[in-house]
Amino acid sequence: MMDNIYTSRLPKALEKLQRPFGLEQGLRFKVISVIIAGLFIGLMLIIGRPFNTNNLDTPLQFLILSGYGLITTLVSAALYIIIPILLPKIFDEERWTLGKHIVHVWCICAMIAVCNYLYTIAFYPNVLPSLTLFLFFLGVTALSGLPIMVTVTIFVDRAMLKRRIAEAEAATTHLQEIHAATEAKHNNYTALAPFNTIKVHTVSLQGIGKNEYLEIPMSQLLIIEASGNYGIVYHIEEGMLKKTLLRCTLKQIEQQLVAFPHIVRCHKSYIANVYCVKQVSGSTQGYQLQIPPLDFLIPVSRSFYRRVLDIAPETISS
Repeated sequence: MMDNIYTSRLPKALEKLQRPFGLEQGLRFKVISVIIAGLFIGLMLIIGRPFNTNNLDTPLQFLILSGYGLITTLVSAALYIIIPILLPKIFDEERWTLGKHIVHVWCICAMIAVCNYLYTIAFYPNVLPSLTLFLFFLGVTALSGLPIMVTVTIFVDRAMLKRRIAEAEAATTHLQEIHAATEAKHNNYTALAPFNTIKVHTVSLQGIGKNEYLEIPMSQLLIIEASGNYGIVYHIEEGMLKKTLLRCTLKQIEQQLVAFPHIVRCHKSYIANVYCVKQVSGSTQGYQLQIPPLDFLIPVSRSFYRRVLDIAPETISS
């Protein structure tokens, strides 16, 4: 029975590791973080004198102990600031998860431990290299750096949550402006009828097969969902929600929609009609779109809100 409990908990734990996690992009915050980490380690050794460092008898003892703090700062700067700049595909905010963040943090701790181990051997002639000593430094570095890493992780997570909520609210406000502009344009056409002919813009989608053709009013298209090499088109027909399957990849469908700047690729598996979005919500899990009458939320990429803000209300047509 206990085995079943642990087995059921394991997938949930792995699922949590896969959840989106904020990747701090601000250089100022990163620089301050690595400096504070170095000062914390240096002052802890100089003032607290743990691990028998109080027996260090040399005029350069303060300078030597400060070296551990400098190593912490330099290694953290290399792995926390420089490496993400050099490897942008790996440190991609769109694909960054809690699991990747934990691995990154422990890599920083491990590298600091290795450098402190080599530093100790170099400046302490009586200390000989050994596996026990290396494991000691690995454990001490992990325990010393854990409070800092946990603090930074919590701060970044909360800051990212606050930013996502603000971005979601900004996107929702902009969408409301788009809806208002569209309604005003439609009402203007209606007021001038029958002197004006109301032009209804249609979306035409062509699948691979000759008979796979769909033409619907732009305002009736909700989303398009990827399903392998097929695309599932969710649209309104005669007041009812309908799903139409096209033998066509989402990439191919996206190329057919270049004339509609408000119908955008919001996720690797979804294309959404911005006009039909009622609300954008933000959470630690990322962003979601609420599109009535769909009974599920649409996940979106973290850069989606910027694409929404780039859409001018006057570009929307009925």
